[in-house]
Amino acid sequence: MKDRWASAILVNESSRADLPGDITLFHSPSAAESKLEAVDVRNGEYFAFTLAGRRLNLSLDGGMVKIRAAQDDSDYTKTVRQLLEVIGYRVLDARRRESKEQSLDVSILSTDGLVELIGFYNRE
Repeated sequence: MKDRWASAILVNESSRADLPGDITLFHSPSAAESKLEAVDVRNGEYFAFTLAGRRLNLSLDGGMVKIRAAQDDSDYTKTVRQLLEVIGYRVLDARRRESKEQSLDVSILSTDGLVELIGFYNRE
């Protein structure tokens, strides 16, 4: 994976970490902190990971969302890969509907290729 994405994180809004829900790719934890909803963090609706497969903890501090490294040494690389593939297919499906992309099997793309395909959440 490219160093320029070392701080990137993947957030899955779902009832389980490995169940694809609303998946968003952020440049950094601070970018995610400013966009995630405190009520959803309080309700345990988000799961966050680094692209290298480390789990991140989401908490609230004075009503503000905070993201920190988890005290979990488990490897979530497989989960991250599966979530990236799901969002990759969603991006391609949307582009196909707009006639912008040909068929592509995202499972053959590297993690870097998936990140380039998906892009980052940039809405203000």
